Amino acid sequence: MAGTQGAIKDMQRIDRRRHAAGLARGRPAARRRHRVGVWALALVTSAVSGGLHAQTPTVEQEQRERAQRQAQQREALRSAPDVRLRAGQAFDYHLTTVPAETPCFRIDVVRMESSHRESFGFLQKYLDGYRGRCLGQQGLRLLARRATDLLLARGYVTSRVVIPDQNLAAGRLRVVLLAGTVEAIRLAPDSAKVNWRNALPIRPGDVLNLRAIEQGLEQLKRVPSQDAKIDIAPGTQSDTSDLVLTVTRGTPWRIIANLDDGGADSTGKEQGGLTLAIDQPFGINDLLSIGYTHSLGRFDHAKGTRGHNINYSVPWGNWTFGLSSAYFDYRETVFGSLQSFVYTGTSNTTAVSATRLVHRNSHSRTSLQVNVAMRDEHSYIDGVQIQTQRRRATSVELALIQRHRYSCARRAWRHLPAARYGYASCDAQGAWR
Repeated sequence: MAGTQGAIKDMQRIDRRRHAAGLARGRPAARRRHRVGVWALALVTSAVSGGLHAQTPTVEQEQRERAQRQAQQREALRSAPDVRLRAGQAFDYHLTTVPAETPCFRIDVVRMESSHRESFGFLQKYLDGYRGRCLGQQGLRLLARRATDLLLARGYVTSRVVIPDQNLAAGRLRVVLLAGTVEAIRLAPDSAKVNWRNALPIRPGDVLNLRAIEQGLEQLKRVPSQDAKIDIAPGTQSDTSDLVLTVTRGTPWRIIANLDDGGADSTGKEQGGLTLAIDQPFGINDLLSIGYTHSLGRFDHAKGTRGHNINYSVPWGNWTFGLSSAYFDYRETVFGSLQSFVYTGTSNTTAVSATRLVHRNSHSRTSLQVNVAMRDEHSYIDGVQIQTQRRRATSVELALIQRHRYSCARRAWRHLPAARYGYASCDAQGAWR
């Protein structure tokens, strides 16, 4: 009701402006005609407001954009690179039983020694499972092999565990972890040039892990016109390796045309659009797309829609950042009993997103994503803004994204929004949406 009364006041203000314009031109309006005009405007505006309260073109466009984003997110999950590198067969590392031997020594303390000890807490916890066991030569070899298999299962394919000669009479066992590190990251001679630093979450000097290589390959392969592989080559120092990248490139741009009938009858049901997609615009494995949409037919004074958008994303190791901006405007003609009015509106949306890989193993990966969007909408009748339909809001979405691989099958799902909070600046009130 308040929206209707506000719209009526806006229409009465329009009528007063028209009346004043008529007096300025020397054509005074008759009192009866003016009274009838105001009532006609009120009736038409009431009908317009009632219809707009149910569904405005801006709301329809927002629903349309949301459906498109959800479809794009599903497609992105389905088509996103999924790299799984095989680390060899790991056998019975989850066991701590040992064969009975003579002679053997009861082990009360197992201490792991390594310059990277802080990164391998899981290995120390596993070795503690052998406390209280009586180990002979066969048991010691079994412990070293199982511990190395555990490292393989965790992706540490160039690391290994050795047991040096020592006196076990005191019940204390020293285990040495030889962590394999990355000596250098370089391009193969036949590789295209690529900036790998913002794609790979690993640097020279880091402990080599397949999960980091998988993440880096996916960040490189996310560029549609680019393919990549990484080989592990021996380094010049013991327990070091080089990562050798081979990158191939195709055409770095695409033009995509689309046509559908998902628009509103009042503004134009048939919609068309063109999108220009550019790979590596700044040479940092980034993506840029620029799109334009338009109702088919002429965008004239009576009805029509049009819009444009720009999207940009860039990876940074375990992070992926996105930025987008979209503009949309429309117009439709509302017919009253005595007079017709042109109803128009605009919508501006700016959004930023950040996605972070939080867990990865040989068969699954989990990411968290946050999206912040700011939307500004305005509506007009014959060029006069309807104050009651002005909207400025900010929304926050949190998402949990998980992909899981079962044998040769792949399953991906997205929980969005896990939580969404909207803040409307027009009334300074926050509300869950």
